[in-house]
Amino acid sequence: MKFYTGDWLKDPRLSLCMPATRGVWIDLICAMHELDRSGELCGTSEELARLARCSTVQLESALTDLQNKLAAELHQRNGTWTIANRRMKREAETREKRAIAGSKGGSKTSAGREQTPNYNSDSDSSQGLERVREFARGEGIGKEDAEWFFWKGQGNGWTNGGKAILDWKATLRSWKRAGYLPSQKAAYNGKPRQIDPNQQRKDDEYELFMRQRQERKEQK
Repeated sequence: MKFYTGDWLKDPRLSLCMPATRGVWIDLICAMHELDRSGELCGTSEELARLARCSTVQLESALTDLQNKLAAELHQRNGTWTIANRRMKREAETREKRAIAGSKGGSKTSAGREQTPNYNSDSDSSQGLERVREFARGEGIGKEDAEWFFWKGQGNGWTNGGKAILDWKATLRSWKRAGYLPSQKAAYNGKPRQIDPNQQRKDDEYELFMRQRQERKEQK
């Protein structure tokens, strides 16, 4: 679980709560993460008190404090509390949307980009291979190079240099420009190709930029 100390310290509503309330709240947040990361907990006062490692009196005092200060989403009905951390709930909803998007058409890291050509992790690899072949034809890349790229990606778990590939199409284009494909290397009979010496650095910077932008989106 990522713990954002800045959010915790700068939240004005949480700062208005009593120190004991904040102690109960952080234990409940940890319980949310350990259980299912949905950002929600449901239970009676006795059940939640066990999770927060406090008495029911202390728990109910903390929940009332959180509710009055609007520091958390809280509802009580028929003796059962429903408590939610807004940020964790948003992150859980985002994960669910991405999982649905990935199952419908490629493993998508964001709109318009796909980490792998496979429709999902359980699909027949022949479908992903055919997608690479089709895309490669449009880029002027031969069948053998396309197949080499696909099986290399499959073998590496769709990573490049130990880091997850963010966009397999952009990666294939980049490798073509840099002369990394087998047919390009063979065409020069073992002699190094004269390419932009800064191309690899540019490609690495692009990958880093896209990864940092994705991380910033996930933190919002």
